[in-house]
Amino acid sequence: MREGAGWTGCVIAAGLNPIQDDPHLNTRVAWLILDRKTLVAERISARSVRAAVGALSAVYLYRLGPEPPVPQFVAREGIGRDYRDDMLVHRCRYLVHSDITVVDGMTVTTAGRTLRDLIGHRAVPDVVARFAVEAAYAKLGQPAEIADAVAPVLAAGERTVHDGPVLLLKIAALIDYLPPYMDAHRMRSTAWSDGLPVTERVLHTRQTLLELLTAARQLGIRSDSSRIPPVIAPPTAPVPSSTRPARSALSAPIPAHDRDLLTFGDRDGHGRFGILDDDGNTVLCHECGQRFKCLTAHVARIHSIPVRDYKIRHGLPLTLPLLAQTSRDKQSHSARRHHNAATMQALRTRVDPDAQRHNYQRSATYRSAHRLREGREQLSAGTRRTIHTCPICGTQWTNRRTGSTRRTCSEPCRRRLTVQTSRQNRRQRTPPPPTPPDQPVDR
Repeated sequence: MREGAGWTGCVIAAGLNPIQDDPHLNTRVAWLILDRKTLVAERISARSVRAAVGALSAVYLYRLGPEPPVPQFVAREGIGRDYRDDMLVHRCRYLVHSDITVVDGMTVTTAGRTLRDLIGHRAVPDVVARFAVEAAYAKLGQPAEIADAVAPVLAAGERTVHDGPVLLLKIAALIDYLPPYMDAHRMRSTAWSDGLPVTERVLHTRQTLLELLTAARQLGIRSDSSRIPPVIAPPTAPVPSSTRPARSALSAPIPAHDRDLLTFGDRDGHGRFGILDDDGNTVLCHECGQRFKCLTAHVARIHSIPVRDYKIRHGLPLTLPLLAQTSRDKQSHSARRHHNAATMQALRTRVDPDAQRHNYQRSATYRSAHRLREGREQLSAGTRRTIHTCPICGTQWTNRRTGSTRRTCSEPCRRRLTVQTSRQNRRQRTPPPPTPPDQPVDR
């Protein structure tokens, strides 16, 4: 068999009729060329001469028994040089997996199970996205069944919580289609799943994947790359060059109320989000695209935006001045020229932290606060917790000084202590017996 036919292509082999004579044309069952003892997910996710996603050898089979009610994805070993004398029926039993069944000597699995295996084997997202689109275009299963099988695995996020959003965006980029559900729920960015419980993530992922696979069933792959386009915010004052139609459905500018989807480096108006475009002499205005030495007066007068709001809107640090580097150097040089060595020394002395602390300690406010702090420390020292130990069982407890003279932890221990104390007192009150005269007194 040769490669390069794609999922829906027909590859002629010994014992197989051309596609025109195939009575099971609507079944669309694909036969993958796999090696012995190889799982479906392991084989598809690996680079191979016999099987590679995007150029899989697929043929339409017939005389395989009754036509299945739902198109299924069939994975079976092929005849290689090392195994040409073996029988396919016997060699199929070596393919063992919990989610793969064997029907009439063939290893049969659905596209949903294969996608789930690919995700579980940590396959490259580009490979998984391309497989999902090609399987849907070849009608290897219903989109609803595939979405039900794959959505819980994607929403779980075994590696990161963004596994599911990234795969959905890559599928949308391949078919160049933005589903209404994805657009309505602001899923152009991977951050939509942050903070959502697993149940809501499964619901969003399932509905979006269903719409994507339904569209892929009709459209197929329409883009050469699965790269996710960056999020772009439209400028406030558009120019003719920015009104051109977007090349991709995911490249369309976002509305003004979705600016929180932008990340560092995304297209933001005429500039980049979080970046002040400074060529050394001028800085670029994100709103109109013009360049000025200083944007402070420009954004307030022309665009009626306060400087603080302008920085927040375009992701700039609040401490970053809207000045070109040349203007900043000029202001620094002017400040150093006007302040000579004596002035700078006086300024350092004035703002010296040690001197300020010494002057503050001499003030009446500091002395009053110091007295209050000492009083609070004395009050807290009088209410410190005391640890008591029971002389009977050794139990320890803590209570504040409330005037209580309790010595034991419980009533039984108190009674035992009373008995022991009474015995000890009786021993002390009873005089010792007299010593006989013939016995020496021990000294």
